[in-house]
Amino acid sequence: MPDLPGNPNIIIDYVEPVDPRRLDFDPEDPKLSADTKEKLKKMMANYEALMGVRERLMESRLLERYALFLSAVKLPTTLRLRTKQCDELNAFYSRVDTSITLCYEYVVAFEARAPKETTPQGITKEDAIVGSIISTLLHETGHALFSIYRVPILGRGGGRRRPDRRLRDAAIREGRCADDNQGRGVEVGQPGLE
Repeated sequence: MPDLPGNPNIIIDYVEPVDPRRLDFDPEDPKLSADTKEKLKKMMANYEALMGVRERLMESRLLERYALFLSAVKLPTTLRLRTKQCDELNAFYSRVDTSITLCYEYVVAFEARAPKETTPQGITKEDAIVGSIISTLLHETGHALFSIYRVPILGRGGGRRRPDRRLRDAAIREGRCADDNQGRGVEVGQPGLE
């Protein structure tokens, strides 16, 4: 990894998944039902799978490398980059603790969808997995930066009402353009406008 100065306002944490052995259950307890024993067995298999993801991410130093990418951003507060068990396929930004969380389950899904062999375009399994993770982190970083710097957002978040639609609607109201009935604003006097 290049010897670049890190960002002192970025904290990295690979949170250990929930170890079912820490629960107050003895899997060999004869009083446990067969269903409960089966659930404990599945929880243990899930724990081992998620620990494998955690170890691979730590070994690749993925969050550290991503933090280096963000090293030029002058953050006015601490930003936490975290991986953890979420019990869902997700990644998210939290304003509560100014953190970006990548769920281990999401990485498992990326790994499952990745090509088994190198594609004709030269994309390896590792390329597909890392690309999906970085794309996700970039998306969540966008949410983080908008929140940290209090950038005004037009409309509702999540792409439900894009800022360009808000501008188009304002231009239509002001008579600078008209709606072409297909959701696009067309300048007044433009050919094809009826």
